Amino acid sequence: MLLERSGERTSTKTGHNYKRYVFVDPQGTKLQACTFHHDIVKLDACLHLFETYEIFGAMSRPTTVALEGYNANVQITLNQRSSITSVTENPISMFVGRPEFAR
Repeated sequence: MLLERSGERTSTKTGHNYKRYVFVDPQGTKLQACTFHHDIVKLDACLHLFETYEIFGAMSRPTTVALEGYNANVQITLNQRSSITSVTENPISMFVGRPEFAR
């Protein structure tokens, strides 16, 4: 479920625009996701707070910042190649067991 979405920001390192999203699994573990540049407008239009999504094809990378309550192992980047589908009827119907972000 999409729990938070930030305003558009500018990176102090690269000078590029980005937006941060926070998703949460049924166990309460949070996962941070970012999108950059021209993908911000496209993704912002389809991602709505408190809705549940299945996301495939997102780029993942190890994270170096450990935040309490977040998956400390990975952060994902959403872009135009990511497949994002809203799940309205049964959020865990496509999974065996309950989906979770923790390792």
